[in-house]
Amino acid sequence: MLLVVLGSLFAPLATAAVWVHTELSDTERYVETVAPLATDPAVQAAVAGRTTDAIITRLDVDRVLRQAVNAIIARTDLPPVLADRLRGVTGAMSDGIHSFVETRVGNLVRSDQFAHAWVQANRVAHQEMVNVLSGQESAVTVEGDVVSLQLGPFVEVAKQDLADAGFTLAESLPPVNPSIELFRTEALTKAQSAYTLLNRLSTTLPVLSVGCLAVGVVVARRRRRMLVAAGLGVAGGMVLLGVVLAIGRAILVRSVESSAAAAAIYDTLVRYLQDQLWTLGVLGLVVACGAFMTGPSTIASRTRSFVAAMIQRLQAWTELHGLHVGTAGPWVYDNARWLRVTVIAVAGLILVAWHQPSVLVVISLAGIVVVALALIAFLARRGPADRGATH
Repeated sequence: MLLVVLGSLFAPLATAAVWVHTELSDTERYVETVAPLATDPAVQAAVAGRTTDAIITRLDVDRVLRQAVNAIIARTDLPPVLADRLRGVTGAMSDGIHSFVETRVGNLVRSDQFAHAWVQANRVAHQEMVNVLSGQESAVTVEGDVVSLQLGPFVEVAKQDLADAGFTLAESLPPVNPSIELFRTEALTKAQSAYTLLNRLSTTLPVLSVGCLAVGVVVARRRRRMLVAAGLGVAGGMVLLGVVLAIGRAILVRSVESSAAAAAIYDTLVRYLQDQLWTLGVLGLVVACGAFMTGPSTIASRTRSFVAAMIQRLQAWTELHGLHVGTAGPWVYDNARWLRVTVIAVAGLILVAWHQPSVLVVISLAGIVVVALALIAFLARRGPADRGATH
């Protein structure tokens, strides 16, 4: 029982470790994961807002407008009344410029150009993220207790777009590098420790988890009952991992300013982990259900009796209508046990060999196994010698 408990506890850790190693350490997989963020409204709003504010602030549009108005007044010698009116419209002009920049930047982040740039930027920045998690130097900055993602490259793209649209003032924009807050340093320290540990154990933990579960079932006196416990333990471990992910998301969202963008980034990064969590959880339930249905409980016994009766009726109906299985029937009857073992083993091998199996794959394989076992029971017919022995 202790081995099954350990295996169940190792299962969520192994799932997280494999995700860290394959998702966060593989550039192509990472780029595939974060690509949809370029079209996420929350991320687009955060990038557009930070970029617009940075451009307007660094250009100091209010000061430029005041200087321009004062120069016009000085050169044209306007009457005081007209001069005051002209100075009064600088606020509206500033708002108009802000609206223009905001619209252009907003259109830019919603364009295919931004989506392409987002993918390319993340391809380059992937190693930087790994460096942050592993404690190495990175372009992702840590200032005080805040970890931020720098948006300098996007500002340069926006600067060029504004200049092309006729806003020549943007050409005077000095280098500026606004940022989006990702998380706090305390969370970073925990993330670095977890990343390092899980990445190192990405191979060991899965083997250890499966090994403990398998040995625990094999050495148990009541193997069927222990297999049920193992299946439920794995499912429970996945539920625990899901709770941890939900708590982590809540903590992250509360700790940053751009909570909507942070939530979108978090949900996107962990979506494959959540898929595997559901898959393994359903697999655990399927294994537990299968082991339970072969046991001596009243529900299992009545279910098996009902299925056996239905198969016998189908056999009788086919025999009555001249549909015989021939010599295959006695052979299947004699080898039914090994055929059942083979069906289950093949399904297990398919599941292991399947690249990133989903819940649908697990349920489909379970359904195929049930149909195959029913077909074996239907084809199994006693030979003449066996029927004579029973009389």
